[in-house]
Amino acid sequence: MGEKEILEISSDRAIMLAESNNVGREQSEIVNEFGSFSSFMWGYVNYKPVINKYRYPRNVPSRTPKAEAISKDLLKQGF
Repeated sequence: MGEKEILEISSDRAIMLAESNNVGREQSEIVNEFGSFSSFMWGYVNYKPVINKYRYPRNVPSRTPKAEAISKDLLKQGF
């Protein structure tokens, strides 16, 4: 897909509105179930920030088990 095609798709308001409506609907379902989207996300880390002490950026893993779990749950929720 070229840059021109990407710009055409991204400028199509009908596509963008359909996507935003779907995300809004899914997010409102999470809010109804968990109280807020923030509570849903913080629940994965027991409401405490995760502090990593990687010395170099190259040591930061591109995937972690927790990130994979969040991703799978978001997909299951319809995102």
